[in-house]
Amino acid sequence: MRKVFNKLVRDNIPKIIEKENLYALTRTLSDDDYDIALSEKLLEEATEIINASDKEEITYELADLLEVMHAKAKVNGIDFSDVEEYRKRKKDIKGSFNNKTFLICSVDKKYVDENSGCLTCINESCKVTYNEKIGYEKDGKPAGYYCLGYKPYYKK
Repeated sequence: MRKVFNKLVRDNIPKIIEKENLYALTRTLSDDDYDIALSEKLLEEATEIINASDKEEITYELADLLEVMHAKAKVNGIDFSDVEEYRKRKKDIKGSFNNKTFLICSVDKKYVDENSGCLTCINESCKVTYNEKIGYEKDGKPAGYYCLGYKPYYKK
C-alpha cells in the first residue's frame, strides 16, 4: 500500500507513521518552497475549519491554523506578537466581526436620487423581494425602486 501526501506536515508526523510499521519518505524544503507550502497549508486548514461539524472539531482545526500562522510569520521574519498588535489596531480602527455585518454594496447620493430606490432597504413595509434587493431588476428598474422609505437607511 502507498499513500501519497505531497504536503507540508508537522515535524513529528514521520515518526508517528514509522510507529505504525510504515516508512515515511520526506524531504527538507528550501526556504522559498517552505513559504509556498505554508501558504498551501493555510488554505488546507481554513478549508478543514469550514468543513468541521462541531465545536471540538472546529477548535482542533483552529489550533492547526494558528500553528501554521505562527510558522508563516516566523519564515517571513515576523514576530507573532507584531501580528497580534496589528490585529488589535485594525480592530480599534475597523472593528471586529461581532455585529455579523454583511456589506452588500455602497451607493452615493446621486445613485439614490437617480434610481429612487435602494439595494439594501430594511424597511419592513418594502415589497421588493429579497432576491431583487441583492441585485436583480424589476420592470427595468434597479432593485428597491418601489421602496417608500429607502433614504433613511443609507449610512455614511
